[in-house]
Parts: sequence; structure tokens; C-alpha cells
Amino acid sequence: MVSKKHPAFTIVELLVVIVVIGILAAITIASYSGISSKAITASLTSDLDNASRQLKMFQVDNSAYPGTINCAIPDSTTNKCVKSSANTNYQYTVSNTNPQTFCITATKGAQSYKITNDSIPATGGCPGHGVGGVSPITNLVTNPSVETNGTSWNSYTNGGSTMSRVSGGAFSGTWFYRVQFTASGNGGIYFYHLSVQPNTQYTLSGRVRVNNSHTVAASIEWYNSSSSILGGNNGSPVALTPNTWTQLSVSGVAPATADFLTLTFYISSGTWSVGDTLDGDAIMGIQGSNDYIFADGNSANWIWNGVVNNSTSTGPPS
Repeated sequence: MVSKKHPAFTIVELLVVIVVIGILAAITIASYSGISSKAITASLTSDLDNASRQLKMFQVDNSAYPGTINCAIPDSTTNKCVKSSANTNYQYTVSNTNPQTFCITATKGAQSYKITNDSIPATGGCPGHGVGGVSPITNLVTNPSVETNGTSWNSYTNGGSTMSRVSGGAFSGTWFYRVQFTASGNGGIYFYHLSVQPNTQYTLSGRVRVNNSHTVAASIEWYNSSSSILGGNNGSPVALTPNTWTQLSVSGVAPATADFLTLTFYISSGTWSVGDTLDGDAIMGIQGSNDYIFADGNSANWIWNGVVNNSTSTGPPS
């Protein structure tokens, strides 16, 4: 019997087919992604347009915008249920002082759009809101860049030192605190009395600067309501570059009876010399274990939760 040869693809032909299929698949995926993104954008902008109309109608009827837009509770003179499309989350900020304003951030997946009482939908988020599915954070420190003169900072030393609030050359804003050592010895600078919740993790950070080379670390000390110390946590020592602001951080869990903490920056090896300075600025205090870059109500897309430069502040993490 004579064998018959059946035509077959060569390796080169197979490779060509595979490459063509790959290209077509990539084009299809890219097209789908583009269509999906446009669909989400259309959904978010439509939701925000509808929400804006509802809030403005509410304002006409009640002479103020609603304090909440919660659909889990009944409508009232202070609440308006503002519905959204599936898988869309709203964040809402309102002010009913003159002028009355509102801002809504709508987020679906990694996309966020915003609208205000006098604008149309635009990409991004309102000040103080999270964007792209990332929740906002709160800096719990009420005078984080020492722009307000107060008693939240102090120094300690077993030699001698002077403490002053200095303007110009700050890491954030205008002001910072400086300790100048008048005798050799140990010691440092501390930020005092941040209220805490028991059994909760906190991460504290701040910017420090020295005029001579020294190794400095951050530490937390926990106190109860009677100002009795309950223990503490130490951060990693860092060899500081002179005349350069450096972020130092420390994290720990508040003891069961803790009421407040202090954050201290101290020399961890060696001693201060006469004339040495230690500067402190830009304190960040958050619940949790993340060590974020400093931000407060003066930062982009952040808001003060009360008095400017003298209250907690909220915004997107960075």
C-alpha cells in the first residue's frame, strides 16, 4: 500500500497564526477596556447630574442642603436619599453657612468623579474624600505643623536647653519648634497629649532636623487619665544628615487603660553638644499601621475638620 502524505502546517506557519491571534486578542481586550471605562464614566456623570438636581430641589424646599444623603434612613428635613447606580459609592460634604455649598464624589472601581453645587461632573474627588476606591485618612494631630502657637511641644534634657517656636525654614507652613542645647547631655523634643482609644494601633511620624550629625529615633509613650506612664514603643534610630528634614516614625498599640500618648524624638546614641539644635515639625498621627507622607488641611485635596491649623484634618493618603 502506498502511503499518502497529508498536508500540514509548518512551524513557521503555526507561529504566524499564534502571533496573529495574539494581536487580535490584544486589540479586543484594549477595545473592551476602553468601552468599559467609557461606560463607567457615563454612569458616574449621570449619577452626579441626577444627584445635583435632587439636592438643589431639596434646597429650594428646605432652604438648606441635606446634612446626609443616606438611603438607609427615611427622608427628612435633614436627610435625602440620593440613589446611585450599582456598585457606585458616594462621599458627601455639605456646608449650609453662607454661601451654601455641597460636593459629592462618586466612585466605581478605580474611577472617581465629583460635582459641586456650581459645577458639572469632573474627574477626581472633592477635598477630604478618597478617590479611586482608596479611603481617606485622618491626621489626628490638631496643630500638625505648629502654625498655631500652643503648648503641645516641649523639650527634655539631663543637661540644659532652650525651646522656641521659629518662623522660616519649616518643613510645612511657616513655623517649627527648635530645641537648642546649652549643655552636653541626652534629651530631645516631644509632642504632647494626643488622645487615643485603648487597644487600637497608632502610627506617629514627624520631620526632624539637626545642625550636626546625630542618630535620632522616635518613640511613643502611653499614659492613662492620671498621667501615669503605661509603657512605650520605639522606632528605628536614623543617622540624620545635618540641616535636612527627615521623617521619623513609630507605631504601637495603645494599652487597655491608655488615654493619651506623647511622641518623642530623642538622641539614641552619644550626647548633644553645646550649640546643637534639634528641630521638629509636620506631625502625622493616624489609626493603623501605615506610615503616610505628611498632610494636613493645607495640603491638596485635604480639609480641616474644624478650626484651620488647629483641628484634625482629612484627605486622600499619599
